Amino acid sequence: MRIYFKNDRNLFADVSKIIFSIITDYYNEAANTAVKGGAMVSYQSLGDLLRFNPHYHCLVLERGIDETGSFHHIPIKDTARFTEVFIRRVIKLFVDRGLLDRRFALKILSWKHSGFSVDASVSIPASSKKACVNLSQYIIRHPVSLKKIMYIKEKAIILYHTKYNDYWKESRKLLKAVDFIAELTQHIPPKYKHLGNPSDCTVLRSVFQQNKG
Repeated sequence: MRIYFKNDRNLFADVSKIIFSIITDYYNEAANTAVKGGAMVSYQSLGDLLRFNPHYHCLVLERGIDETGSFHHIPIKDTARFTEVFIRRVIKLFVDRGLLDRRFALKILSWKHSGFSVDASVSIPASSKKACVNLSQYIIRHPVSLKKIMYIKEKAIILYHTKYNDYWKESRKLLKAVDFIAELTQHIPPKYKHLGNPSDCTVLRSVFQQNKG
């Protein structure tokens, strides 16, 4: 399903709305009344070694306010049910859009490992401003860290080194400079949808200038 996100970035916005609706429904169900909470949903297209891996980071308040102004503490613990609802609503979106037929959609829902997951292991106390800032910066991080790459000018190649990945069975990757640029550019958001940080172009510009001959 990743290829659909790669070719239609509007899907990221559609799934963001699904995520927010799930959180809102959970607030109301857990509090047993209509509750207004708060959540920030941010999509990411990058995985390790520059692979295209669409996923989301969310900052979610574990409390909300009802119509009387009363606060409700709503901890998020059972992520297994969140995951199940998330899978079904995303699959429904793809079926409604004609991207998946119903037969294959049902097949995906029967898989033991669907590829979908929800993690809520990171909890930040309201009093920890530093933790809030660090997590916010992580959410909008650049697709690649300069500490993980080495440009070998003589051969016009990039050595990408990262922590060992159990799934891909590797921790480093050799890329031609032009291939590295191609991998990096797949993470550039559509026009008018990026966050507007000039430093984001540092890696791309540096490699291009050194390899332009």
